[in-house]
Amino acid sequence: MRTSQPSQTYDSDVVLKKMLEDIGNRIQSDSLQPDFIIVSGDIAFSSKPGEYVLAGKFLDKLLDISRLAKDNIFIVPGNHDINRGAITPAASAMARGINGRDSTNGILTNDVDRAFILKRFSNYQNFINEYFGKDILSFDNAILFQ
Repeated sequence: MRTSQPSQTYDSDVVLKKMLEDIGNRIQSDSLQPDFIIVSGDIAFSSKPGEYVLAGKFLDKLLDISRLAKDNIFIVPGNHDINRGAITPAASAMARGINGRDSTNGILTNDVDRAFILKRFSNYQNFINEYFGKDILSFDNAILFQ
């Protein structure tokens, strides 16, 4: 049975090890050199800091296999990168009120509301900033789509 406990080591995850092996084999056998890597969501299982430690180890190995620098990896958070423990009843009520572009922008353009909603991503934000060694992600300056 697989658990989401941080004590589960990266090296024991058969799926990730096999994926890294497959990527390395394809790079070698087909003489490939990727230009970049996109990791599209769910870096963690439940946004616990220990899960991001494991994710960082995985990404380090992925970058090593692909012979890329950290500047060539693009990471997008997923729903598992939300710290569900940080969701208050008020935040849930606010989120239920989001029903389109106007209501989304209304919340995201208000500094207090935006911070209230995006606080759930604080562990993800910390991981990104620590992993890349600089403050590259700040929800204070969220990009809004008009």
